Amino acid sequence: MVTHAIIPAAGLGTRVLPASKAIPKEMFPIPHRFGDKYMLYPMIHLIFDTLYNVGIRNFCFVISPSKERIMEYFKPDQEFIDTLIDLGKEDEAEVLKEFYNRLSRCKIGFRVQEKPLGVGDAVLRGKEFVGNNSFMISMGDDLILGDGDNVYRELIDIFVSREVDGVVLVKEVEDPRHYGVVIGKKMTDSLYKVEKIIEKPKTPVSHLAILGIYVLKPWIFDVMEGMIGNRDWELTDAVDEMAKRGEMLAYKVDNVHRIDIGRVETYIDLFKDIKL
Repeated sequence: MVTHAIIPAAGLGTRVLPASKAIPKEMFPIPHRFGDKYMLYPMIHLIFDTLYNVGIRNFCFVISPSKERIMEYFKPDQEFIDTLIDLGKEDEAEVLKEFYNRLSRCKIGFRVQEKPLGVGDAVLRGKEFVGNNSFMISMGDDLILGDGDNVYRELIDIFVSREVDGVVLVKEVEDPRHYGVVIGKKMTDSLYKVEKIIEKPKTPVSHLAILGIYVLKPWIFDVMEGMIGNRDWELTDAVDEMAKRGEMLAYKVDNVHRIDIGRVETYIDLFKDIKL
């Protein structure tokens, strides 16, 4: 079992300003069904639920000093639930009751990234929390919905059954310039052995785009610490180095409902197919 996760949520959100100045982008509202109607869930809530559904019980959120609202959201508020019930908002109260019940079964930790030093630095701050456990990374602005639980579970199953050092989730895209991409040797229709990872290539050397979801062994922290002070580095640099030293697989998914709130265009796209 993989029971630990690090959720990087410290980025400035410069591509979704000015809204991200007022609200952490990880708290942007996402329409999501509850029963026969839609409600607006903060993105970070849906990420938590998805990871919880696949067995994660230890969550480390890495935030910036200006994102204390995320910490506040993860504090149970029974008084607010009582107010909702008094107002006849039973469904809304039920959503929060279930959320708080799940929180009570988990270990929740927060780490603060004082300066915007990148995702790699953010993940490294979760080292003590993770300890010697293998763990999942799930970016705070990226999520697979619909079959998401199955995708995350399959990622973990591949990691465990193949006894590899890491698995990264990828999807074929037309324009890979906004993503880290995987160059690898095809093993099956959905599995690749990772040979190299390139962050945001200017020319399309590969169309296998990383979706920001990984399962990794904890020795990647040693790789990260070896990169400190040498140059600017990203998480993908550490994963690339891990692939060179060990065995890293890429799991390719198709036809999944992906939510990416990191850019205005992709945030708008998630509303287009909703029929109220």
